[in-house]
Amino acid sequence: MTDPDSALVATCERAAASSAEPASDGHCETVEDGARRASLDHVNRVVIDLERARKLGRRLRIEVAIDRTHWLRREVELVFTRNPDGTLRPVTVRVGREVSDEEVLADGGVVARCEQYNTALGRLRQLAARLNEAVRDGRIALVPGSPIAYAHRELARLDELIERRQGITMSRGVVRAATLFREIEFFGRCDAHLAPILRAAMRPARANAPRAGSLVRRARRWLRW
Repeated sequence: MTDPDSALVATCERAAASSAEPASDGHCETVEDGARRASLDHVNRVVIDLERARKLGRRLRIEVAIDRTHWLRREVELVFTRNPDGTLRPVTVRVGREVSDEEVLADGGVVARCEQYNTALGRLRQLAARLNEAVRDGRIALVPGSPIAYAHRELARLDELIERRQGITMSRGVVRAATLFREIEFFGRCDAHLAPILRAAMRPARANAPRAGSLVRRARRWLRW
């Protein structure tokens, strides 16, 4: 048990001992006894929260804090630091008091979602790298107006897209679990609709022609905000 935990338990024990002493008659003693009970209740709640956070942290392998401001209620949020490539490094998980442990831990919780988010960004970066390599090697020509020229333009703006969305959805180094899930879905759609364009461009030219227009239209529709 950490020093802060020990101090809280000691305080709890002292409060319990004080409340067990016989109270004298009088209004002053009654008020003091009520204050002791309120203080003891508060300390008990803090100790319970600390123990819950410790157990959850051990399961998630990250520092966990129980929100005592009632701001989160049924929400879970992740405190993170941002890496240069836009991926996130988890620091702390904050848990609302109304969220059950089962919900916090389900499918690895928000920490697992953070890994999924990083993976989604990584797939797009790999796609951009493959396309750039194919263009440099002369395997793909960026014909103006072609689907592959469109995909190349969109992937060239990937850093800008990531930064813009993070500025809107996860500013100040904090993101809600539900928001992180939506961002995973968004970047997953980006990959799902740009990757086929690259695959089609790598095929013989005759096979590309019938699908060229439809690929661009589909990609543009799914990449809208």
